Amino acid sequence: MKMSVLNHEFTVSGICRPGAVVRIFVPLKTLQKLNGTPDNVTIMFIKAAPGSDIPAVFQDLRRQFPNYSLARASDSNLLLADASCPDSRSSA
Repeated sequence: MKMSVLNHEFTVSGICRPGAVVRIFVPLKTLQKLNGTPDNVTIMFIKAAPGSDIPAVFQDLRRQFPNYSLARASDSNLLLADASCPDSRSSA
């Protein structure tokens, strides 16, 4: 199956489980080129080590990066709220 995103045709090679925060997997360099944002990222997902105190890790990240917008993955509706993803149904 082919899908057009940002005027670029991609081949769909898998589907994420329902409820996953991830919308699309694309090589970083490809997306940076398509967005015109070389050497920049807009979102990062950080996975804590098993057994970590997640609230403490989150607070530590907030202290270390006070000027960044941070959200926990458990707040998936917050992560998706400002997403401006193309509607793939229109090009399928």
